[in-house]
Amino acid sequence: MSLTDDQILHIIINATHAAGDRALESYGAITTSLKHDGSTVTEADQAAEEYLRGVIAEHLPGHRVLGEEGGGDEDICEGPVWLIDPIDGTNNFVHGIPLWGVSIGLIRDGRPALGVIYFPVLDETYWASAGGGAFRDGVPLRAEGKPGIEANDLFGFTTNAWDEFDIRVPAKARALGSAAACCAYAASGAFVGTLLHDVKVWDIGAGLGIALEAGCVAVDLLGEPVTSFHGMPVGTKVQPLVIAGPRLWASMPGYFARRQCQP
Repeated sequence: MSLTDDQILHIIINATHAAGDRALESYGAITTSLKHDGSTVTEADQAAEEYLRGVIAEHLPGHRVLGEEGGGDEDICEGPVWLIDPIDGTNNFVHGIPLWGVSIGLIRDGRPALGVIYFPVLDETYWASAGGGAFRDGVPLRAEGKPGIEANDLFGFTTNAWDEFDIRVPAKARALGSAAACCAYAASGAFVGTLLHDVKVWDIGAGLGIALEAGCVAVDLLGEPVTSFHGMPVGTKVQPLVIAGPRLWASMPGYFARRQCQP
């Protein structure tokens, strides 16, 4: 008997809580190593992903998985596949900064179907299902519908965006070290928008769907809407992506210019 999306969502929310709470036991006090791309990994990342893979194998045996640590099926635009980032914000996790979370998203034929992000230290859970809305701890989310940006608004971006782009958004800038957190705060309206750069598909496997279900619009730097994972590379970095409220997204790409290389 196949499970409904509500049943799947219940299983995955419980699984992210279990994985995140296990990681919390070593939060801020764990040894690290470097992956081949120079990024940080810990035993907690690997254990969390193994646990989530086990839950999917038990309850959803026909589903495929692509995870940051364990790899997997790279054909994310055919059938159901889960994108797992077991600890998004690993450097925050290692250094005792609370902005890190477990991110897992179900992609069906390239489109976001379900997504869950759990921030264990903050004890906050964001989730969404296609057509079913987005929520934080059971409270519906609706992205900011304001028509303009004010000086005390907040705009988020991933860490490497600061190095690559001259960011001219007329708001207070916040680099969080977590793409999942950037997506969650855009979805909640805490951010008027966010620039995601130097991320991979598993970094936004849950966050993209949550933001879209909350009413945000995602666009590339040419202003073209992004509503699915079709065309996104797997294993290499996704093109820069802007997520913003429904009345602000059209102006967003004009706020970014790539920095010129110095001779």
